[in-house]
Amino acid sequence: MKISLINTIRAIATDRYLTAITIIGIVFYTLLTIFIIYTNRPTDYYIDVIAAKILGMNINVYEMEAHDYIILSQEIADKLGIQIKILPYYLYLYPTLTALLIYPMSFMSVATSASLWIFFSGMASIFSGIILCTYTTDVIKQRIIMIFMLCFFPIWTSMSLGQVNVFILFTTVWFLYWLRLERNIAAGIILAFSIFMKPFALGLLPLLFWRKKFAALSGFLIGTALITFGSIAVFGLPTTISQFTNTAKMATPSGLSQYLTIQNLNALFGRLTSEASPIGLTLYILSGGVIGGLTLATILLRPDRDDFEREAALFIAATHLAAPLTWYHHLTMFSLVFGCIVLSCQDSNWIMNFKKRSNMGKLDNITSYLSDITHHKYFRIAAFLLTGLLLTNLHALFWKQLSNMNLLLSSFPVLTALMMWGILLMQVRNEWNFSEK
Repeated sequence: MKISLINTIRAIATDRYLTAITIIGIVFYTLLTIFIIYTNRPTDYYIDVIAAKILGMNINVYEMEAHDYIILSQEIADKLGIQIKILPYYLYLYPTLTALLIYPMSFMSVATSASLWIFFSGMASIFSGIILCTYTTDVIKQRIIMIFMLCFFPIWTSMSLGQVNVFILFTTVWFLYWLRLERNIAAGIILAFSIFMKPFALGLLPLLFWRKKFAALSGFLIGTALITFGSIAVFGLPTTISQFTNTAKMATPSGLSQYLTIQNLNALFGRLTSEASPIGLTLYILSGGVIGGLTLATILLRPDRDDFEREAALFIAATHLAAPLTWYHHLTMFSLVFGCIVLSCQDSNWIMNFKKRSNMGKLDNITSYLSDITHHKYFRIAAFLLTGLLLTNLHALFWKQLSNMNLLLSSFPVLTALMMWGILLMQVRNEWNFSEK
């Protein structure tokens, strides 16, 4: 199918429900931005803007002693009027690109720059949904995707913290869109920006190589060069070099964790056993190996079926599950996974047929049709997935209360993520054709 962003935007404008969803999304994210700023919540944005200021002074934050960094950060926070107490773990740990993007905004008032950052983060969510909608003309699927982009709590959490995750989601989806349009060089450049904010999509590089998309890899190298030269120009050569060794340190495993807002296999088995449990660590390594092995085998053993988007989403899901550290707000990237699952499902003609039959008032037929739907081969799978998504959202609201009841109850999000990975794996393997009964 030939995809077109312009045609999708026109379709949204002509469908009253999609138009309403989009307008509600813009209004909601505007109000959420005001609430976040008013309640002084975006701690991570404050950390990033402080780091941007320090880096702009040509000070290598990656090589600073933690004590010195805390003192300097507190001085800058006080000077900028940021009401925050710098704690020992408020360190800037990521590549320089996020600080490079924030640096020009650091000359504005903090309230203004934070408002712009958070608001456009919300808009990035909406635009990600619109781009995913270009892959289908099925209006029901488009509505589901757009509603999800407004209701998935990891996106809200990312915005509340002032995190960069939604921009990473947007650039990854944009990369896939341009790759589909065969604008391979431009797609590779966009992928470089996604990876250099945080390396969530790093696994897509070997996938590009395997699928022989060498032009996109060339674009990635061009994007890397542009980002590197920009970083050298603004922050200096030593800092630019240090970011690579620092990012490598972040990926180093440090055992199991029970921390309540970490949502991956590491934390799951840490809660099931204990942080010091060799059995739990063994189970984590084995389960991560199984997920990684099944993902790789599925990709390597299948021919190229022109569905790079699904393979990319599968890679991202697997790496988030198996990674040593995946915070709750990192699950923002599962918006792409959910979108690919929806796009892979059967067309929604059965929903439209149900609507027609209900309008005709044929209650017997409706009862029969409902029975038919509930006995559909994958109805229960969809029900489990929706339940998992609901529990993932509830986790964001009540994670402290849940943890007081039982540590395992704090693992709803990772269990939902595991379910989404499994569904997408079976779809990519073409073992679950959602048009069959």
